[in-house]
Amino acid sequence: MQIEVKINGVLKKLETSPGERLLDLLRRKGYKSVKRGCEEGECGACSIILEGKLVKSCLIFAPQVSGHSIITLEGLSPKGELHPI
Repeated sequence: MQIEVKINGVLKKLETSPGERLLDLLRRKGYKSVKRGCEEGECGACSIILEGKLVKSCLIFAPQVSGHSIITLEGLSPKGELHPI
């Protein structure tokens, strides 16, 4: 299935499956700041900003974000420079 999601300000059309976690989709698409940790939502290594709220991408299925906006760590430093955070 195809979803449409804005990632770091860029609208993307991505192929996914109903059971694919957002964490796995983002890693597959090259967003390496989204880390695989506990995979249970405890550690926060997979955290992203979804519609202005901090969420754990390992707890969300990719199709759930269709039509929404995501910011990853790469989006906080679009020119490749480190963000003060």
